[in-house]
Amino acid sequence: MLWLTPKLKQYVAVSAEWGIGRSYMATRKVYHVTEGRHGNWKGSLVGASRASVAGPTKAEVVAKTIELAKNAPLGQVVIHKGQSHGNLIQTEHTYGKDPERSPG
Repeated sequence: MLWLTPKLKQYVAVSAEWGIGRSYMATRKVYHVTEGRHGNWKGSLVGASRASVAGPTKAEVVAKTIELAKNAPLGQVVIHKGQSHGNLIQTEHTYGKDPERSPG
């Protein structure tokens, strides 16, 4: 059992409020490039209600979306195939500090 002094209780409350003790790593901004309903392409940030980038060609949208991801401290672009291929993931790129590889 853990006993807290009044001073320590105050510290714990402040720590929880300010996130002390948590990792301060920035969260990765993940963008998905997909084909829209009418053959146009869009680059959307995960969780956003609207596309961040839209255009008539896949290459144009991919280039602009990669630029957005590179401007973020940690960014990722997931590029999907067209609707005729079931919008499967074609490739994925990460920008910023990638996690170190560990043996195993």
